[in-house]
Amino acid sequence: MRRYEEYKDSDVAWFGEIPKNWNIARLKDFSVNVKTGTTPSSSKGDFFENGTENWYTPSDINNSLIINSSRKLSKHAFDIREVQKFPANCIYLIGIGGTLGKVGFSNVEASCNQQINVIQFNKNYDFKYGFYLMLVIGNTLIKWSNYTTMPIFTQTNTKNLLLIAPPFSEQQAIDKHLDAKTQAIHKKIF
Repeated sequence: MRRYEEYKDSDVAWFGEIPKNWNIARLKDFSVNVKTGTTPSSSKGDFFENGTENWYTPSDINNSLIINSSRKLSKHAFDIREVQKFPANCIYLIGIGGTLGKVGFSNVEASCNQQINVIQFNKNYDFKYGFYLMLVIGNTLIKWSNYTTMPIFTQTNTKNLLLIAPPFSEQQAIDKHLDAKTQAIHKKIF
C-alpha cells in the first residue's frame, strides 16, 4: 500500500486527517441513485410464486460482499412495475430496525423491500470500495438515525452521508488489498 507524506484535516471529527489528495463529499455526489425498495402488493396476486428474480430482505444482508436472496419474485412483478429492479453492483444498506447499518453487495440485478436503501455509485466511485467503506460507516448509523420506536435511516440520510473519496485508482487499490486480506482470513477460519 502507498504511504503518504502529506496529510490535511478532513474537517470531519471521526475521519481525522486524510491524505492531501483525498476529498470528503456527500454520498449523493458519488451516486447515480439512492432508492428504497418496495414489497409487492398481495392484493394483485402472489408475486413470489414461481419466482426467479432476487428480492432481498434484511435477513439476507449480513455484511457480506455478495448477498443471496432467500425469496424470489416473478418477472411479472417487474414487468408491471410493482417493484423496481436495481442494476448489478449496487450496495444494499438496511435503513430501519434492529439490523440498521448492515450492508450487502449484489453483483446481479435485484430488488428489495422497503427496509433497505439501495446505493448505485457513479463511475467516479468504485462500488467495491464503497461497500468496504459502508461496512465501517454502517456501525455508526444508529447515532444519526431518526427515532420514534425504532431507528430509521432514510434515503435522505443516506444521500447526505459523508464519504472519504480517494482518487479512483486508489479506491481500486484499497479494495484489492481488502479483498486479499479478507480471503486470507477466510482461509484461516475455514
